[in-house]
Parts: sequence; structure tokens; C-alpha cells
Amino acid sequence: MKQDVKWFKSLFDPKPAGKPDENEADKNAAPAGPEIPAQEPELQDSGVYSADSPITDPLLDRFKRWPFAQRVSDTIISRSDPSSIVIAIYGAWGEGKTTVLNFIDRELKKSPDIITVRFNPWRFGDEVHLLQNFFYTLSYALGKSAVTYKEKIGKWIKDYASILMPFSISMPFFLELTPGESVKNLGKVMSSVEVDELRRRIENFLNDEGKRIVVLMDDIDRLDRSEIQSIFKLVKLSADFAHTAYVLAFDEEMVSSALGEKYGTGNKEAGRNFLEKIVQVPLRLPAADRLALRKFFFDSVDEAIRESGIQLTEEQSQAFVIHFVYGIEPRLQTPRIAKCYRNVLGFSLPILKGRVNPVDLMLVEGVRVFYPKIYDAIRNNPDVFLAHKLVSASGTEQKVKKRSLEIINRGLEGLTSDEAEAARYTLKILFPRLCAIFDDTYYGPEWDERWAREKRVASEEFFRRYFSYIIYDDDISDPELESMLIKLENQSVSKVCAIINHVVENKSPEKFILKLMRNEKKIPLATARNLAVAIARIGDNFPRPETSFSFTTAFSQAGILVGQLIRSVTEPTMRFELARTVIREGSPISFALECFKWMHTTDEKGEQNRLFSYEHEMDLAKLMIDRIKWFASECNLYASAPKDARGLLFFWLKWGFRNEVTDYVEATLAENPRNAVALMKCFLFGAGYELGITRKDEFCAEHYEMLERVASPDLIFAALEKIYGQELGSLHQFEKNEGSPDDRIAYQFVSVHRSRKQTDKSTPVLE
Repeated sequence: MKQDVKWFKSLFDPKPAGKPDENEADKNAAPAGPEIPAQEPELQDSGVYSADSPITDPLLDRFKRWPFAQRVSDTIISRSDPSSIVIAIYGAWGEGKTTVLNFIDRELKKSPDIITVRFNPWRFGDEVHLLQNFFYTLSYALGKSAVTYKEKIGKWIKDYASILMPFSISMPFFLELTPGESVKNLGKVMSSVEVDELRRRIENFLNDEGKRIVVLMDDIDRLDRSEIQSIFKLVKLSADFAHTAYVLAFDEEMVSSALGEKYGTGNKEAGRNFLEKIVQVPLRLPAADRLALRKFFFDSVDEAIRESGIQLTEEQSQAFVIHFVYGIEPRLQTPRIAKCYRNVLGFSLPILKGRVNPVDLMLVEGVRVFYPKIYDAIRNNPDVFLAHKLVSASGTEQKVKKRSLEIINRGLEGLTSDEAEAARYTLKILFPRLCAIFDDTYYGPEWDERWAREKRVASEEFFRRYFSYIIYDDDISDPELESMLIKLENQSVSKVCAIINHVVENKSPEKFILKLMRNEKKIPLATARNLAVAIARIGDNFPRPETSFSFTTAFSQAGILVGQLIRSVTEPTMRFELARTVIREGSPISFALECFKWMHTTDEKGEQNRLFSYEHEMDLAKLMIDRIKWFASECNLYASAPKDARGLLFFWLKWGFRNEVTDYVEATLAENPRNAVALMKCFLFGAGYELGITRKDEFCAEHYEMLERVASPDLIFAALEKIYGQELGSLHQFEKNEGSPDDRIAYQFVSVHRSRKQTDKSTPVLE
């Protein structure tokens, strides 16, 4: 990041690093533990602290957990009552419960009279193993503490566990025991004398040794419901030794819900009531200090940005901070979610670097982490969030609005009113056209070009990139394009052609042209002139697949780009000379014609959009006709360029003289009658004829009428008579789908021609 997020921090923390604010200290609080050395401020503010990796060193405590943990530890150490006690530390996932247990364990170990036992129930998959390993763990800890009684203590604990185990397991499992084992263990369960004796021995040992056992349990809320129930059954029925304490860390909501299924009325409130019977000291983990959490968040963002090599401008940094505060911060509750966001950025920023708007990407990833339901709604309903049907007030449809709101509101489910408002703010920043739904503010079509230029997620061209993380090999990145444009400066047209040829050999020509079109306004004048001529010279490099929308092909888009580059030349004479060069050197000739089409001012464009004066436009048209006539003189036009012949002939008709065109066609037919079939094929191009595809309307009345504009149908018929002779009168081969493609088109022409002649004879001539 350009300013290493120091600017971010300065907005929220004007104090020098390492100096605590005396006003923020709790004067009545217990001692806050070891003082953090002033010479090591990086331990407080560096990005090395991971919220997903619980810490044990109070020096790394950024969220003021140490004072809380120290109070709990001091209470346990100073407690004189020998009875068992259960302390619960309630907190949501990611709030730092494990870190607090680490701190408590660290402090308790300082007391010679405390034996700490860390027991993680996550490791044991069933109730039997859970009970066995709990008491084995307890036995090991006691035996390790008192070497002289090690074997005896271990035996006592294991005996106690074996007695309690049948009482704690479910009935189906109990019945699977062998008859002898069942009777034996059941007898022990019913023998309260033996159970009490074992309990007394263990408690006497703890009393004589002056020891207290503290069992620390974590990850309880990660268990499935039956396992959670087993843990609390264990605590309630089997762990009420004197001189013991339990410190349990879990999410109260999740545990209450699990316990409520088994105890009481089955709801969450019943689970809470059950907890109250077990837990003597319920403690709510203090919320992370908001300022510390905010600093941690921005440190994490800064770390991800530095690793990706991205530099944000001051304007971009400011925009992200503002949008974070108003749109995302209400959902920033735990260090874990901040770290999760940092990890997501660490993945996406390097992949999409230079290919999307970085601020938009950071906000989209913020939506993914902090508002996952909305993220799914966006990804699955691009039409709603791009809001194409809400471009203008007059075009707004209530049905579209209603559907959009329904989808958005489903994504907001479960949020508080403040969080929902923050989410809507973020959506309006990312997708401005949603303002038409929320605020009746509309963004017109002119914004599409700007959003595409800025690589915004609101652009249909860039939307998918934000959600796929896939950049295809044939794509050209913005840095690559910028590098290429620098290379083009002060280069000859031939050198520019070579550079472009190299690019389009390895990249998608369509995407290359689209990139240039989006950045056309950034291209210097001298480069624009040479670029226009170079593209004109290599028109064959831009594909034009058959499509009903020819202007969407790379071929047509390249012609549009040349027209834009010519328009960027503001001096009229220079602009006219550039246009002449493009038409004169455009290759193939059809590409020169394509370029002229985007220079020409039609009635639809209006005079205010005229690129050239009428006189200059006529001069350019004449130059184009001269090229067509020269090309036609060198070869048979419609035999050599079947894809382009119709367009070239029609242009010649429109801007030249009709008799020149008809004379040319007549001469080619006289030279070789078979040219008649080649001519008819030109008018079928695009209908699948060149692939041998036969359709009943292959050569229909519409084609006949177009052909009639450049040649007399009688002349075509006469040429076909020379080819087919008497066979021309028979249509049976065509009707049976027999014969070559040339034969079929000839027969169909004859069919349409005779039908027209018959119609002409039956039409009365008006006097």
C-alpha cells in the first residue's frame, strides 16, 4: 500500500505507538500483568499476530485479554473453599477464548499448589473414550505431581473411571457388554460404598498434599450435539471432587441449544437452565477493544496489500477507509474474522492484481467474509445487482424492482437493523444502479464506459472476474497493455504492426481490441495515428465468425477502434489524411471498407456527429471505389472474395455508377458462364452453403432480389442454360436432394426465376 496504512491509523489513533491513554485505563482494575516494553512496539502493532493461532505470551496481547485471565487465575489460586467449582467463560467463535485459557494456565502454573489439566474433548469420538481419557489424563497429572503416590493415585483414578463408565454410557451400548461384565460393573455402580471410598481417598490425597486440580476445557462448542451433552454429563456426574475447579470455555448459545435438546423442554432456554445447575461462575469474555480491533484489521489489510505488491493511491486508501467504516465495521466483532478477511485478501489480490479495481475487490471480499448471504446473492444474481433494467426512471418496472428487493432482503436476513443498513450502503457503493431501488436515483448508460474503464464490479465486462478468480491465458492484463502502449511510442507503422502481431498471436484478438477501445483516450496522438494505420494493415488478424450481430466480432470491433482513433485527431486536415491512409492501406480490402463504415456519417448519427465534411466523405468513398475496381480488375471479385463480394458490390453501387457494376458482372459471365453460380453463392454466404448445408430456403426470393440489384436475372438464367442445357428445365434432382451444391443452387434460382416470370405475366399492365 502506498502509505502502508499509516494514513488509516492516523485517522483513528493520533497517539504515538506504545503510549497507552491514561483515560482509557480502568483505575479499579486488577494489575494488568507484565508491562509491555517500550522498545518492542512491533509486538503490539505488527501483523505477525494471528487471531487463529492462540497466544500464550501476554506481551502479544493486543485485545486486553491478559487482565481478565489474571483475575480468573487469582480467584482460583486464592480460593480457600475445598468444594468443587465450575467456571464458564462464554464467548463467540474467534473472540479469544483459547488465548484466555492459555493465559490462565500460564498464571496457574506459577502456584506450587495448583495442578492444571488441559483436556480437549475434540480428540475423542465417543462417550466411552471421552470418559476413559478424561480420567486417564487426570490420573497422569496427579501421579506426575506426587511421585511417592504415583502408582496408588493412578490406580484410584482408573478404578473410579471404570466404575462410573457404565453409568455414563447409553443403554444400547450397556447391553452390548458380556453378561459377566454387565453384572460386575452394574454391581459396582450400585455399590455406593466403594464409589464413595475411592472418591474419599482421592480427596484426602489432595487435602493432605494441599493441592487443587484445575481442569481447563476448550473447543466444547465445536463438538456435535451428542458430544456436548456427554461433556456436561461428565462434569455433572463424575467430576465433583473436592479441591477441584473446572474452567470451561464455549459459546453459550451453541451449547445451550445442544443441551436443550436433551434436558428440559428441548429449547435453548431449557439448555440455559441446565447450565445454571452446573456452572457456578458464568463469565462473559469481554469484547475486544474496538480501537485495538480496528488497528488489527488495518494492520492485516496492510500486510495483505504489501504481499501482493499493490500500491493504492491516497484517494483509493481514503475511499476504502470510508467504505469500511460505514459498510463493514459494524460486522467486525472478533480478531478471527479480521484474520479471515486478511487471508482472503492474501489469496485474491495477487491473482487479480491489475485486472480489477482494487478497492472494489477489497469491498467485494469484505462482503464475502462479513455478509456471506449477500455475497451468494450477488454471485448468483448478476442481473439484479448490475440492474440493467433499471437504467432510467422511465424504464423501471415494478416487477423488476420487487424481485430485486426480494433477493436482496433474503441476503440481509439475520442481520441487525444497523448491520442491514451498513450492508445496503456497501451494495450501493459497489453497484450504483441499486440506488434506483433504494433511493430512486438513476445512473444512465453513459456510466457503463466509465465503470469498465475503472474495472469496477458494476461493469458487466468485469463482474465475473470478482467471483471466479480465473484469468484466462488469452486475456491481456492492463499492465501488459500499458507496457505495450509505451513500446508503441515513436515507432514506425511497420514496427507497430510487428508488436501487435506478436500480442494477438498469444492473446485473444477480441480481448485485445476491447482493451484498446477502453483505453483509447489514454493513447497519445502520435501513437494513435500509427496505431490506426497499423491495425488497418493487419485486418486479417481479427476474426469475423458468422453471427447475426456482425458488429460484435473482433473484425468489426477493430474497424470501430480505427474510427475512434481517427476521431481522436482533432485537426481536420490531419484527420482526413489519416483516413485516406487507412482506406488506401487497409488489408484485406473488406477491412478498409469496414473502417470506412465507422467513419461515414449516417442519418442516424446526425450532422453533429459528422467526422468529415460531405466533400471529404465523398473523396474517401471514391478512394474506396477505386480500390474495389482495381481489385475486381485483378481477379474475379466474387470468386476470389466470396465473403466480401456482396458488400463490395453494393458499396460500388451506392457510391459509384450502376452501369459500371452491371457491366463488370456481364463481362465475368461472358468470360465464364460458371461465374453465375459463384455470384449466387456470394448472396448465400452466412446461410451455411459453404459448409454444404442444405435448407429449403437456401436461395429464396430475398436472395433473388438482392442479386437483381447487381445483375439482370435473365442474364444469370442465360448463363445457367449454357451450363445445364435441357436439364435446366427439370427440378427432380433438387427435389430429391440429389446433385452437387452448385446444381441445387442453380435449380433453386431457376425455380424462383420462373415463379417471378409467371407472376409478371399475370400482372395487368396499367395504361
